[in-house]
Amino acid sequence: MDTLGPALSSLLKKVEAGLDECDRKAGLVTLSPGASVAWDNCCPDNGEGGGQLWVRVISITPQPVGSQPCDITDLKAQIGVGVIRCMHSLNTEGSPTAAQMTGDTLAMTKDADISLRAIKIWEGTQHINMKTLVVERGASLGPEGGCGGFEWTISFRYQMCAGCE
Repeated sequence: MDTLGPALSSLLKKVEAGLDECDRKAGLVTLSPGASVAWDNCCPDNGEGGGQLWVRVISITPQPVGSQPCDITDLKAQIGVGVIRCMHSLNTEGSPTAAQMTGDTLAMTKDADISLRAIKIWEGTQHINMKTLVVERGASLGPEGGCGGFEWTISFRYQMCAGCE
């Protein structure tokens, strides 16, 4: 039985709700597979909001550290929670203005603040040890290709369940 997937879905929904409440709806909301996130949808605004919100797995470490299959009691997940959006960049009209760059920065810090508030009130799911939840760091992303944003790295421990129900 997968215990991590439902927890990631729950976290994604909590952050999405926080962004929606603050009129910062993201156009693409996903659990993102792989070591990095493709920034393919940072700018489109189809009336549903612009930008991209994700939750992704960075790493999973058996607990206790160094344990072998029979000794693993639980796992430590390191998770990324990020948002990217359009940012002003060099174009045919020249470089971004100071006001545009300041606006992009304030939008990024607003997304970072909303995301962190959602992480703080997230209650996890069954099999997640919420007492082990740690916000490890936050990092700016970009600018790259007219996109930029912010990602929080968090970690928590969770229990594996027996079987494949």
